[in-house]
Amino acid sequence: MLTPGQAHDVKGFPPLMRMIGDWINVVRADKGYDADAIREELSG
Repeated sequence: MLTPGQAHDVKGFPPLMRMIGDWINVVRADKGYDADAIREELSG
């Protein structure tokens, strides 16, 4: 999923997880996705 250059990557995470969350086992992401809410979502 691509987000506009001025948008923070965290804003693109919820729609991405809705699209592929049931199909993934491992997530590799850069520091733009380093947020407590994202870690909680992935660990839950």
